Amino acid sequence: STLWSVLQLCRFGLRQRTWASLAMGVAVAFALTLSLHDFAVQEGWMNLPEIYLMHLAIPSFLLVMAGVLSDRFLDSLRRVESINEDLALRVAAREHEIAHSYERVRLLERVNAATEERQRIMQDMHDGVGSLLLTTLVMVECGSATREVTLAMLQDCMDDMRLAIESLSPDAPDLLPVLGNFRFRMEARFKAMGLKLRWHNRNMPDTLALAPHAGLHVLRMLQEALANVLKHARATTVEVELDFSAEALRISVVDDGIGFANQAHSVGYGLNNMQVRAAKIGASFKVEHLDSGTAVRLLIPLPDDLMHPTPPVAAATPDRSPYHGGTAGLHGVRAA
Repeated sequence: STLWSVLQLCRFGLRQRTWASLAMGVAVAFALTLSLHDFAVQEGWMNLPEIYLMHLAIPSFLLVMAGVLSDRFLDSLRRVESINEDLALRVAAREHEIAHSYERVRLLERVNAATEERQRIMQDMHDGVGSLLLTTLVMVECGSATREVTLAMLQDCMDDMRLAIESLSPDAPDLLPVLGNFRFRMEARFKAMGLKLRWHNRNMPDTLALAPHAGLHVLRMLQEALANVLKHARATTVEVELDFSAEALRISVVDDGIGFANQAHSVGYGLNNMQVRAAKIGASFKVEHLDSGTAVRLLIPLPDDLMHPTPPVAAATPDRSPYHGGTAGLHGVRAA
């Protein structure tokens, strides 16, 4: 059986034709030769000297096994190196694809940002300068606009444009001075057209800061609501109410005009703009059709981290607008 095993091992080495299998076959043949020599010495054949050599087969086996293991180890290193090179090429290709994808994403983000900014500018032009120019045109057509009033209206257009430019700042503006100046301008405008504008404030704080652009959106919605009254409602009295609470700011604009159902013209685009603006600041917006007139209601949630009350200021810098600054301007207290 031992001889058969040796023959099978030699056959395997010849068939594989690798140096490891051939070396193992040679080592086995060497060990077999030494074993035959020792057997002949033990039996006294051929008068051989009594020297046993079988122990020399063990180092030969160890050398062959060390060579085989070293070859397999080096082959494993070569395979690992090849795999690493292939992996590095694949990673580089993936990185190139990802970088290309990121570049496309950045391009799309820039396109979307430009589109959103164009949409915002279009809304600002319609709700801001557009509304002011429309009001000026109506006043001129009615014959109630003097040269001074017309100049004041055009100056308001310039102020509104400045407000739109300032809205690009990421800082959160104080809403109350903006509302105070807005009230001052609208009261003069309604008075020049022979209409009554009643402004009511409830529980207003000293300072109210909203998220970036939120104050501008609120002002634009108020402008659009009042411009719709001037253009469509045929009203004689308009009531604006601001009701502040810890949770929300409620704004309502109620007129005694003919109502939306009886209006000859549509206010669809402006109404859609107000709905879009309300959605952008997380506010709820609705229009109620009353028996005599229309009510536009806006509810703006106020997170705690956006409210920054400040103590009253002892002295303020004079401003050309008598409604400039905090709740004093919002409530209509004129400067000395």
